[in-house]
Amino acid sequence: MKLTRVTADRYREEHGRYKLTPWLVRLVTEREVEGLRIPTEFEVSWHLPAGEFSWFQARITEIEYN
Repeated sequence: MKLTRVTADRYREEHGRYKLTPWLVRLVTEREVEGLRIPTEFEVSWHLPAGEFSWFQARITEIEYN
């Protein structure tokens, strides 16, 4: 089975108040590094009443293990 997304309800501040809001991490690409498959590109979004709001995107270009 391949991991493609992670969801949770997370607290988000709105007008000085905090409320639980659906949150999604979408794993876009992965690659094998030293025998392990790791996500290398992902996007994080809030699911708001007005629609999905993407607030973070990242791409891992280099990794070093201890």
